Amino acid sequence: ASHDDGEHPGVAEDEQTKAVIGVCRSLGILSSVDSQALVQASELFADANYEGAAAAFADTLYFEETRNKVIATREKFAIDIKMAGYEVGPSRGNFILARHPNHGGAAFSCQLRARGILVRYLSGEKLAPFVRVTIGTDQQMEHVKKVFRDLNGLSNDE
Repeated sequence: ASHDDGEHPGVAEDEQTKAVIGVCRSLGILSSVDSQALVQASELFADANYEGAAAAFADTLYFEETRNKVIATREKFAIDIKMAGYEVGPSRGNFILARHPNHGGAAFSCQLRARGILVRYLSGEKLAPFVRVTIGTDQQMEHVKKVFRDLNGLSNDE
């Protein structure tokens, strides 16, 4: 796509770049000169990202190893927090949906945030009781598990 609002005609932009520029302009944090630089930088990064993505797809062994690690960590974490009294939704991704037995998703999300754990609260009617927990490294998920146990009044020595 080409951007032509009279400020920098012919500069290529994708839809995401246009949206970012529009929001930044509406907030008054991006001048027309800055937006042109952003578009040019995004073009350079797009080329670099394409090459990086192509290399990543070519490395199937790394992909399989990483995928298997995420699956193993996700499954272990899900079992551990189920044993701690949480409800866990089925998942085939790099995240789980977790429900605290005594608190709604919004309150649970706030409790986790207060302890340095960032999760995504899902406000839709069916998902509101849950938070989305992205799977990290084994070490990170051990820490998250301890916080979950603490929030449910369980000792971490068990």
